[in-house]
Amino acid sequence: MSTLLNLSSTNHRVTWLGALVSIALLSSSCAFHSPGGDDVEPIEIDQSAVTAAASPPLPPPVSFPVFFNSGSISCSGATESADKIIGTVTFQPSSERVSFAVNVTDAAPNAAYTLAFSGKPSCAGAVFFQQALTTDAAGAGSFAGSFVKAPGQYDLLTDLGTSPTPTDPTKRELATGSGLTSVIVLPP
Repeated sequence: MSTLLNLSSTNHRVTWLGALVSIALLSSSCAFHSPGGDDVEPIEIDQSAVTAAASPPLPPPVSFPVFFNSGSISCSGATESADKIIGTVTFQPSSERVSFAVNVTDAAPNAAYTLAFSGKPSCAGAVFFQQALTTDAAGAGSFAGSFVKAPGQYDLLTDLGTSPTPTDPTKRELATGSGLTSVIVLPP
C-alpha cells in the first residue's frame, strides 16, 4: 500500500514529520508529492526499524550482594558486612516481570535452598521457588527465573533457606541486605 503525502507547506515541518512517522507505521511504502508538482520516487520503509527506534532502551541489570547470618533473617534483610558476602542476585528490568539470577559461592555444600522474594520491610507478597538452588560440594550454585509483578519500583528482599540446618548453621539462611534493593518492573 502506498500513501500520498502532500508537503505543500514548509511551515508545518513538525506536523508532516509526525504524519510521515504515522504513515510509516501504517504502511510499507510512501510516495511524496512536492509543492512544485514533481512526484518523488516511493520510499520503502522497514517497519521493524521504525518500531525499534521508537522503543526506549532497557535499563541495565542491577546486582546486590547476598549475605549469610547466624540465626534468622528479618523481613528487612540481612545484617550487611563485607566479610559475610556469599553471592549475588542480579535483576534485569523486564516488562511486567521480575527477572533474576542468583549465584552463591560459599553456601552449605550439597544443600537445596528454597528461594523467596518479598517486599521489605514486611515480607509482603512473597513468591517462593521451592528447592530451586542446589549447591555442589564446594557450596556453589545458581538459579535464574522470573515471576509476574505489576509495573513499578520495588524494594525486594531475596531470601534463601535450607533445611535441615547444615553443619555450619550460619549458612542455613542467606539474604540480601537491609539497604535499598531497588527493582524496576517495566510496563508492557
